[in-house]
Amino acid sequence: GIRVEVRGREHLPASGAVIVANHRSNADVFSIMGAAATPARFIAKAELRWVFFISLGMWMTGHIFVKRGQRKSGGRALNAAAEDLGQGAWVLLFPEGTRVQTDKSLPWKSGAFRLAIHAQAPVVPTVIHHARRLWPSKALLPRPGTMIVEFLPRVSTQGMVPKDHTALRNRVRDQVIERHEQGLASPAS
Repeated sequence: GIRVEVRGREHLPASGAVIVANHRSNADVFSIMGAAATPARFIAKAELRWVFFISLGMWMTGHIFVKRGQRKSGGRALNAAAEDLGQGAWVLLFPEGTRVQTDKSLPWKSGAFRLAIHAQAPVVPTVIHHARRLWPSKALLPRPGTMIVEFLPRVSTQGMVPKDHTALRNRVRDQVIERHEQGLASPAS
């Protein structure tokens, strides 16, 4: 019963981009994967490996698993993602690291931005509107309505060096939060 409206598809490059989005709902991954209209990889928590019907499909389509709180696992995941980016894939990350239970953003982690700079791939800030209202993280089933996936203008990383990751993260985070707050003013249908 959830419809997805896509805005800003023109901001997606033909290949090789890091897509970063706010994360509020069980439907976030599905909505972006469907909206992107091209296969994208995402980095997921290792616990999903044990959800058979999900993990099999994720493994077969090249998604990357990471063990939270383990630096080596995070490093391996980012190296695998950088390799995929070099081959033209899109990599989707939720920098908050988990689904947020409110409309307030959690602090953003830097891995997505380190990855983008390392691969010299553009970052596509992405805002998911109304997802939490339609399918909260603790709800078993969604409510019908319309989610909006909005791709904002991509941010180039050409010429950036590793120490630039914090400024890049803050710039993208501020764009996503500002646009998300603007979207809260319009109710989900």
